[in-house]
Amino acid sequence: MKRVLSFDFLRGIAIIGVLLFHVLNIAFEQRKEEIEAAVISGTGTVEIYWYILGPVLLVLGSFNGMFLMVSAASNSISVHKQWEKLTVEKGVDKNKAFKSIFVSQVIRGAMICAFGYLSETVLATLLDAYVKMLRLQPLDSSSPWWWLKGLYMTNILTTIGISIIVTSFIQLLYLKNGISREKMSLFLIIVVILCTALMPLTQYFAEGLFGTDTLSDGIGDLSIPAWQYIPRFLLAPVIGRLTPLIPFFSCAAVGLLFSININENAIKPSTLRKFLYGGLLFVCASFIVGLALNDIDIGSRERVVFYQMFILGLEIVSTTYLLYMIDFRRKTNFELFTRCTRWTRRFGITTLTLWILQYFMVFPVVLVQLITGWPIIQGGLVDWQLGVLLLLLFFMWHGILCAWEKGRFIGSFEWVTTIALSKKSSSGDRMQMDGILYKPEKMIQHVTETERKVDGAERTLIITNLAFAGFYALVIALVAAGVLAL
Repeated sequence: MKRVLSFDFLRGIAIIGVLLFHVLNIAFEQRKEEIEAAVISGTGTVEIYWYILGPVLLVLGSFNGMFLMVSAASNSISVHKQWEKLTVEKGVDKNKAFKSIFVSQVIRGAMICAFGYLSETVLATLLDAYVKMLRLQPLDSSSPWWWLKGLYMTNILTTIGISIIVTSFIQLLYLKNGISREKMSLFLIIVVILCTALMPLTQYFAEGLFGTDTLSDGIGDLSIPAWQYIPRFLLAPVIGRLTPLIPFFSCAAVGLLFSININENAIKPSTLRKFLYGGLLFVCASFIVGLALNDIDIGSRERVVFYQMFILGLEIVSTTYLLYMIDFRRKTNFELFTRCTRWTRRFGITTLTLWILQYFMVFPVVLVQLITGWPIIQGGLVDWQLGVLLLLLFFMWHGILCAWEKGRFIGSFEWVTTIALSKKSSSGDRMQMDGILYKPEKMIQHVTETERKVDGAERTLIITNLAFAGFYALVIALVAAGVLAL
């Protein structure tokens, strides 16, 4: 089975990071402000390991957009395979193929959104209340509907579900109408810029309408007027508190851009350089925009234009580098990499399931505290205890997944969606465990490209286009900043 191994590897690493990061949130939630003040502002002192671990977690903890980027790219590759199978192999009419594939993508996206709301609304809120009870903290139970507060806290699963529907529609239009790759690439680049530049405007709109730009409260807060319940719920995925579509759909658009080039065998040295330079351009432009808006802050990716641009640029650069090193480079030992990363890619098969199950991490954490007597919930771990705790929980999940693999991951979210979208009675072969984990084939082949010299006129045109793109993005940001200052 042809796979983009760098995407499988990234999904596995990402979800491992999510699981372990959730443990840190449980163990050090009460000390979060103290640790941030010491590491970032130099106020106070904390354990020595936080001065090393803190900055790493601060940056990598903001890489949730890469999860969306890789998910969108992987889904788009699947959509392209379905299109080729229906229109080329089976000779199905393009209109019928469009409808068939899009309906399945709508169902899949809706299921992801539903599970996202379930995990963020019920599981996250109730289990957070359980942790507060363990800490003897008061519960926010002024309303009997306090547990529905999570409806307004859009997280990555909801964003992925909606993005899958939107990117599938864009891609199917592209395939159906035979739009050139160059025009589609330009369109997606514009989408990326707009999703980032419109952040201040959406925040201004939310502030004017609701008095806040987070929309993180609703039914559970009695101080909020009842008429705001439904508008807040509908707008939360777009301009909500955690991973709203603006700006995070820019990550999905970049993922679609990656997949279009992969699907058409257009990954060449020059293509990878364009992605690399594009990511670096975003990193550099982030400081220009941040200085112009006087808003260079690393506190909130979904609220700060600078930080969104900065992290998005790093995500593009990182993904491009891994694509080159793992899938494109001729010297890479594909078989050795496949064997050595099987454990990581096993996590990547069930990313959405593990994202939902992360909220149950509190139970093994409490069990370890009961057995060892360590003050985990109270945030009193020393460095070696924290390391032991993370290793124990990692090996716990590794063992669970190895055992679950023997059952073909029956009961997982991925298994459920496969069953729902498959016309076959069994999903064992549909999930294709052997082809993904043990016998994957390279989808991206190394292409030796004849280098051509770029003359002065062409280089000038490229620089001029980049300058105009940066100028217009800066103008949009400055206008938005002026609106906010009124």
